[in-house]
Amino acid sequence: AGETYTFVKSFNIAGSVASSSIQIAADNTYSVEVNNVVVCSSAAANNFTLATQDFCVVTNLVTGNNTIEITVANAAGNPDPDFNTAGLLYKLTYITICSD
Repeated sequence: AGETYTFVKSFNIAGSVASSSIQIAADNTYSVEVNNVVVCSSAAANNFTLATQDFCVVTNLVTGNNTIEITVANAAGNPDPDFNTAGLLYKLTYITICSD
């Protein structure tokens, strides 16, 4: 309750990225950085359901090494984690152009 956590994932992409996006649901607020650039964020406290999750276009994935960093802050409230759980669910999707 009232805590912030940063999730970091590094990955490699072979080929040129044609398009990419991220779907995200977090309890409560979040900020997404891809390769050290903020690509989307929300201060809304209710984006953690299927109906309220966010969809963001990502334009800065590159061939080779990439890093995604998501910082999530759980709103203060009941100090018992059974009654004030935190969470993050995201899906990063990208399409690459393969060379012959």
